[in-house]
Amino acid sequence: MDNLTDIGSRKIFNEDHDILRESVRKFYNAVPISRKMKWEEQGFVDRDFWLEAGAQGLIGIEQPVEKGGWGGDFYSNCIQMEEQIYTLTPGLFNLQSDLVMPYIAHYGTDEQVEKYMTAMRDGKTIGCLAMTEPSGGSDLQSIKTTAEKDGDDWILNGSKVFISSGHLADVALVVAVTDKTVE
Repeated sequence: MDNLTDIGSRKIFNEDHDILRESVRKFYNAVPISRKMKWEEQGFVDRDFWLEAGAQGLIGIEQPVEKGGWGGDFYSNCIQMEEQIYTLTPGLFNLQSDLVMPYIAHYGTDEQVEKYMTAMRDGKTIGCLAMTEPSGGSDLQSIKTTAEKDGDDWILNGSKVFISSGHLADVALVVAVTDKTVE
């Protein structure tokens, strides 16, 4: 093989993966340079593109269908990421697909799964993960932010920094200590 980006050149992908790759590549290659430059200037990908990516099935690929995802495999998710990178197309779809959505799918209530997962898959809702703190970075053992139960609510106390997609997010998963007695 001359080039690893040639469709059909890597044996880990099957014929269905190659068809998916052609479709994903066509989608990302169709994004005009002027639009990518606009995103670069503004520092984020606009919501319209999230909707377009969602309509193409590029968000939540590996998430189970019964949880609002597409039910695809690991390789399909890799294809989406590779093609996005090859075409220098920005967007934090993998943050949403591979971090935010799995937390909701695995640990969310049925109500949260129903409310957020399909909307996130479709690009209608953008999620973020608030983990990094000013004093401890992303070291989960050093998390200082706390969450205390107050009736049906949780009261957060602490601060987070470097929240990817935070300024666009409709929903935020916040890493916090809920039991101060556990070390």
